[in-house]
Amino acid sequence: DLDYAVDFFKGLATKVAEVQKEAAYAAALDGLALIKTRVIKTGVNAEGSKFRDYSDTVLPGFFAKSRTGKKPNKGPASYKDIRESAGLQTDHRDFKFTGRMWANIHPLITAIRGNSLVIEYKAREEQDKVDWNTDRDGNFLKPNAEEIVEITKSYNQYFIENMLR
Repeated sequence: DLDYAVDFFKGLATKVAEVQKEAAYAAALDGLALIKTRVIKTGVNAEGSKFRDYSDTVLPGFFAKSRTGKKPNKGPASYKDIRESAGLQTDHRDFKFTGRMWANIHPLITAIRGNSLVIEYKAREEQDKVDWNTDRDGNFLKPNAEEIVEITKSYNQYFIENMLR
């Protein structure tokens, strides 16, 4: 019967749209985890190049104190010195001082444009940090080729499994 077929395909279209959005969110979470791990552990961008090192340029004392609550090394300090006095690694740029920026980056699927998703930040301060770091160092949240393959696998697996339920 024609009414049954129309209802069936309307229901199928609704389910496909819902599962696509769920799959995109799941894949975005997986992708973000892969990107965070790569950047924090290796300091390498999507093209495989190392982000620039932490600066050895001496900063004004007020800046040094504002980052750690104390003035590092009792004298002029660079950002690298500030990180070292806070017990943070300085071997590579990991975009992590307090960890708040990374903790507050979450995928928000408001739009899917081709293979791009919209990323949201929980706090305006964290959005400002991402914008500032991106302006200075390029898109550090961009996935590399291997991550894109994994993200695509994640999306496809989620989509297939959830269309069959």
